[in-house]
Amino acid sequence: METKKGIPVSPGVGIGEAAVIGQEDLRIQRRSIPRSQVEEEIARFERGVEQAVGEINEEISRLGGPLKITRQILESHRDMMADPVLRNEIAARIREQSSSAEQALSQVLRGY
Repeated sequence: METKKGIPVSPGVGIGEAAVIGQEDLRIQRRSIPRSQVEEEIARFERGVEQAVGEINEEISRLGGPLKITRQILESHRDMMADPVLRNEIAARIREQSSSAEQALSQVLRGY
């Protein structure tokens, strides 16, 4: 058994399985983008976001009444992906650091 310490959100002791947030099972390979391809990388990122938003919208449209909470979770994920402030922050990271879209996304989200 592994013991984790942190700030509790309610009094008492809890025993059971826990999800550790902030651990990435997927490692993003660091790769630099040539300055000449930065705008192309940002366009690739934007296309990926639009595709993901479209796929989530398709899933939301398939969900019926009994799955309301699942639909709400998907809607919040979609809204976060579509957020222009977040997208601009990721694009700025790509421009400033010549990072790949995947790396910039990972770094920005980790900051939140």
